[in-house]
Amino acid sequence: MKTVLYPPEIVDISQPVIFLAGPVQGAADWQTQAIEFIHGQHPEIIIANPRKVVPEDLFNHTIQSDWELHYLQKASVGGCILFWLAKEETHNCERPFAKTTGQEYGFFIGKCFYDRANIAVGCHARYPSRKYSIHLLKKYGRGAIMHNDLFDTCQTAIRTCLQK
Repeated sequence: MKTVLYPPEIVDISQPVIFLAGPVQGAADWQTQAIEFIHGQHPEIIIANPRKVVPEDLFNHTIQSDWELHYLQKASVGGCILFWLAKEETHNCERPFAKTTGQEYGFFIGKCFYDRANIAVGCHARYPSRKYSIHLLKKYGRGAIMHNDLFDTCQTAIRTCLQK
């Protein structure tokens, strides 16, 4: 059965989950491609996807953040966080591109180094902080590699998730 979890509902699950971490605002919808690829190979894997279209007047940042933090933590210890550092498609002068992604990436690279976290990381050639993201992963990622392709990143996330 194909299961994709979206905010704001938090569901109690015991199975491994892949969390799709990476830019939403200003990025193409890479999450749909990742979901189709992962479920095409392993439909039983649960995926947490933070990209849900919500009208701006109904969006609640606290609820969204709590949902993301819940499933990021769950995936980091019982599944895999799939980081896809996508390129910017649409620029917004009011908001730095991938601001939240950068914070989550830094936090979980640190967690990976100090406490172990299950991550799979890929980076588009035109991601704005590519060099620094690669440097952090090499220095603190405990052997994790940086993929250049979304589907290679998905494969690593699947392997990591199935080992749990």
